[in-house]
Amino acid sequence: MRNDNSQQRSEMYEDVNIIQDDIKDLHDLFRIDLKNLHKKEKENSRAITEIGLLLIISVFVNICMFALLFFIVLKG
Repeated sequence: MRNDNSQQRSEMYEDVNIIQDDIKDLHDLFRIDLKNLHKKEKENSRAITEIGLLLIISVFVNICMFALLFFIVLKG
């Protein structure tokens, strides 16, 4: 009877250890996914900033070209 109880207890501890290991693995995977998500957010933010700067430069160049063309037409 005592051996049965100790064996059952031993099996329960093994099961608990297996479950704890699985939880640790899931936690590590979740942490890695969060790190990747933060990395992608930074990359996306940087890309949006670059696109915004290119748009502003493009608008500025177009305004300068229009002003130059307007000046040439008025001068000529």
